[in-house]
Amino acid sequence: KQHARTALSEAAGIFASLGAAPWSRRAAEELARLGLRAETATSLTATEEAVAALAATGASNPEIASQLHMSRKTVEFHLTKVFRKLDVRSRTELAARWSKLHAESATSAPPEGTF
Repeated sequence: KQHARTALSEAAGIFASLGAAPWSRRAAEELARLGLRAETATSLTATEEAVAALAATGASNPEIASQLHMSRKTVEFHLTKVFRKLDVRSRTELAARWSKLHAESATSAPPEGTF
């Protein structure tokens, strides 16, 4: 399944970047049919995204916990997963990687109304 996820995710991304919406949708449908989700640039969950975004701006674990209404331990848990998934070892590396990922996604987003 991992090979299928990788191949179909890459295909969907390539088709989207070429403006081939029907083919991109087809790849996404195949992923769904197999019970898989497309890999994103970071493959982070929504909670990991929220924690990473705040950490990348310099928020401390207690500040993140307060803003997201979770415990400090939960923040630590999600940050550990974010660091592993993004292959970073510090908040400084996270901030640099985060800004790079979001710069790439802004330039590679499909035109509005494509889907």
